Amino acid sequence: MVGSERSGAGVQKNRRPGVLRRIGRVAASIVLLAGCAPVTQTVVMVPATDGHVLDSTSGAAVTGVELTVLHLPAVEDVEPVYTDSAGFYAHPIVVETRTTWRLATVGGTYRTDFLLRARHPDYADGFARVGYVFPGQTTASGVPILLFRESAPLPEALDGCDLGPEHRYAYTLATRLEALSGQAWFRAYVEEDVSRLDHLRESISLSLGTAARRCGHPDVLTKPYERILDQMVDR
Repeated sequence: MVGSERSGAGVQKNRRPGVLRRIGRVAASIVLLAGCAPVTQTVVMVPATDGHVLDSTSGAAVTGVELTVLHLPAVEDVEPVYTDSAGFYAHPIVVETRTTWRLATVGGTYRTDFLLRARHPDYADGFARVGYVFPGQTTASGVPILLFRESAPLPEALDGCDLGPEHRYAYTLATRLEALSGQAWFRAYVEEDVSRLDHLRESISLSLGTAARRCGHPDVLTKPYERILDQMVDR
């Protein structure tokens, strides 16, 4: 029998454990020679995030909105936060400790995002795709979420496309930006802090970019908002 030998009354001794140990020692030697070491670091899964939740029609603050980070195991035990009387929310930072084997002198950063849901019984769910630099960005300030009473109808080109609620929200926001840009409260709100417009652009872009790849209709999904945002930035 391959990998074994007989001993005594037909008892078989498997040679494989010894082979595996030798392979393990060789692998460990390769790792050490390559200069790899266990590196433990604290990484930010959700930066401390704050902003306002506003009624998309009037710009009024919406009180008592529940904000929850979705689709992220690291925040499963984190309690939702709620907006105050000014519509302001503040989600705490969420960190995770990780140990990885890599070159001690090599690290890596990249831009990623998380999904924040805003829920209130009088409105359709609102969302923000919040981008940040992983693993060390600790804050994301001034992230606005505008709530709508109902979602905008999808164009015929998207009939049958399986879009999630965050994609429908992003499409609704994108298609209503032109009307919003004509309202004094909205112009004053984004002019007070131009990063708010950047947050809206990134949130729409990330959500509709995913939807466009899923549905195969990028022009239908992106044209409604890019032109409007560019015009607002140029003002």
